[in-house]
Amino acid sequence: MHRRTALLLAMGPLGSLGSLGAAAQAQPHQAELLRRLMRFNRGFGGAELDAVLDEWQRLLDAGQAGERERNWVLAALMDAGRFDDARQLAAGLAAGAQQRWPRVEPIAAGARHCWRLDGERLREIDVAAHRGPQLWVQSAHGCGFCRLAAAQLGDDAELAPLLSRHSLWLAPGSDLFRVDDWDRRYPSFPLHLLTDRRGWALPAGWATPTFVFTRDGEPLQQFAGWPKDGSFRQRLVQGLSAIGLI
Repeated sequence: MHRRTALLLAMGPLGSLGSLGAAAQAQPHQAELLRRLMRFNRGFGGAELDAVLDEWQRLLDAGQAGERERNWVLAALMDAGRFDDARQLAAGLAAGAQQRWPRVEPIAAGARHCWRLDGERLREIDVAAHRGPQLWVQSAHGCGFCRLAAAQLGDDAELAPLLSRHSLWLAPGSDLFRVDDWDRRYPSFPLHLLTDRRGWALPAGWATPTFVFTRDGEPLQQFAGWPKDGSFRQRLVQGLSAIGLI
C-alpha cells in the first residue's frame, strides 16, 4: 500500500462521492487541499496527488477533515487509478451504502493505457499499438451534453456503426460506478476510464465533451461541445473525413 494512503484508512463512514464543483464554497481550512486537488485535476500528475494526501493528513491532524473533503480525496485516488487504495478508503461506508468493487487487473506500465469494466473485473488495456484513424471523446457520465451526444450518435444510422468501431469514449476514474449505467444507455459507445495521460494527446483538464480526431495516436484536429440541436454533427463529419474515416 502507498505510504500516504495508509494514513487515510482509519477514517469513519464516508458519504457518496462529492463533486469538486463544490470548491467555490470552500472554507478557509479547506483552501490548500482544494488548490492541490484543482492542480491534480488539471493533469499535473502523481506529485500533486502526494501533495493532496499530505494536505489531507494535515486536516486530519487538525480535526478539520469533513465528509466532503474525504469524498474529494477518494475521487482523486480513483482518478489517479489507485483503485485498490480507494477501495480501502471506502471500506468505512455503512454496509447498505457500500459499492461492490471490481477485481483490479493492471498490466505493466506504459503509454496509452485505459481501463475497461468487464463484469466484476476492471481490466487495464494497452491501446498504444493501435494504428490508423480513431476518434477519442473526452467524456463524463455526469455531463449532460456527453449523454446527449452519445444518444444522438447512437441513433444516427450513418455514423453509429462507424463510431462504434473507431471511437473511444473516455471518462475519469471516479466514474467507475457509473460505467454500467452508461453502457446500458449507450451500448455503441462503452466508457473506458482514463487515469494516466501518458501517450494521450488530450487537452489539459477534463472539458466535456471534447472530440479529438487522431491518426496513429497523433491528433489532427479537435472541437469541444455538443449543442442540443445536434448542429455539431457536420463538424464531426468533417473531422472524421480529415482522418480518413469518411
